Formats: sequence, C-alpha cells, structure tokens
Amino acid sequence: MNKLSIIAVLFLSVVLFSCGNTENKTDGEDTNKETTNEEVTPEEVVKEVAAIDVKMDISKDEIIAIMGNDFTEETGENEMTYEKYTELKYGEDATITIMNKKVSAIYLSSNKYSFNGVKIGDNAKTSLKTFSNSYENYQDRFSDAPEFNLFIKDNTKIELQFDIGYVSEQELTDDAKISKILVIDITTL
Repeated sequence: MNKLSIIAVLFLSVVLFSCGNTENKTDGEDTNKETTNEEVTPEEVVKEVAAIDVKMDISKDEIIAIMGNDFTEETGENEMTYEKYTELKYGEDATITIMNKKVSAIYLSSNKYSFNGVKIGDNAKTSLKTFSNSYENYQDRFSDAPEFNLFIKDNTKIELQFDIGYVSEQELTDDAKISKILVIDITTL
C-alpha cells in the first residue's frame, strides 16, 4: 500500500504541475497564443496610423515640433517679391515653405500628413465635400486644375490633385483618391 500511495502522490503532482501556473492569467486570457504570419497590406497599415495634421501660419519651430527633425533645409528667394524663404523637405513626403517666419506653403504627397484632416489616399469626392463646406471654389489662371479642385479662404489656396489626373467634376469616379495636396498663402506669391 505504501507503493500505491507514493504513485498516487506522484501522479497528482504531475497532473497539477502540467496544468501550469494559472495565477497570472486574467479571465479569458489565453497564455498559449499562436503567432500567425498573416500578411498585412500597406492599405491596412495606413488605416491604423493617424496622419499628422499640418497647419498654415505657424512658425518654423512649431512645424518642426509637429512634423519632427527628419528634414533637409534649403533656402531661396522669391523671384517676384525677392523675399527670402526656407523649405523644409521631409523626403518625398512633404515640403513646407517658411516665409516671414511662418508657414506659407504646404506640399503633401504622403499619407503621413494631412491638411484639415484630408490626407493622400482619401476618397476624392469626400475630400472635395470637406473643403467645399468651409472654403469657396477658386479659379486660378496659373493652374491647370479645374475650378472644383481649387478652394480659397482667408488668402489660403488649396489645390487637390487626384490619382486619375485632372478631370471634370462629372468625370470624377467614386473610387478616385487624393494624390497630392498643395496649400499656399496667396499673399506670399
């Protein structure tokens, strides 16, 4: 009987030990999670990342605080006004022009950044509605863009470019996307 008791104790010990330590588990938590190699598309990643909203009329220091220090800096002179400007180039993603110590132009070509909540890759029709609610349409004789692509408010001009090129409002398809955003303070032209 002594051998049987020892075997029973060993058996119970093995059973209890193999159940594992459950004191660190919370209700419903699975400690034996499997890792999967499911592929995530770039579009799915983009949906998860919030874009940094870029603003006009803020200082160089403020734009750097918003967008970060990973830029190259170039200086130049406006050919019409002879005013000096600085361009902060964030690779191929964005170019910010600083004139008179404030942001005077924004050129966005990446979904990392947005203007008024609109970013590259957003639906064109929805984006047009976003701007048309608070801006007026604007015809620019220096731009090839149709009037419905251009907006103006308080000397700020916005030009939206689409992945399908410049088309009339009637030709704009439901799946057209924003491909570039250009924002300019027209008083600095």
